[in-house]
Amino acid sequence: MKWMTGLALAACCAGCARQGPSALDVKLAAMVGQSETAVVRQLGVPNRTLETGGHRFIAYVETRQDIVPGPMWGPPWWGWSGTQVITQSCVITFEIEADKVKGYSYRGDGCG
Repeated sequence: MKWMTGLALAACCAGCARQGPSALDVKLAAMVGQSETAVVRQLGVPNRTLETGGHRFIAYVETRQDIVPGPMWGPPWWGWSGTQVITQSCVITFEIEADKVKGYSYRGDGCG
């Protein structure tokens, strides 16, 4: 009986365990310390740039649209109804100081 309690406790704790960094975090963290030129070589020309207070920020914007079929109702030959177009985006921003990537951030529902 004690082993069942231990097993149940382990299963509960596994659900609370903190997951490691995402694949995107690993990729972006590897760019910290690299030159701005190296980032542009890897990701292409940024969509936005901003310079302020001796810092330069470069941003990459990615937007994609997915078509999601709605639920099927009626006879099968009627087909799908309620098809939706869902737009997801991700903005990745790098902070550049003295021509080196100092840090990064990202936001949006399409980052992942």
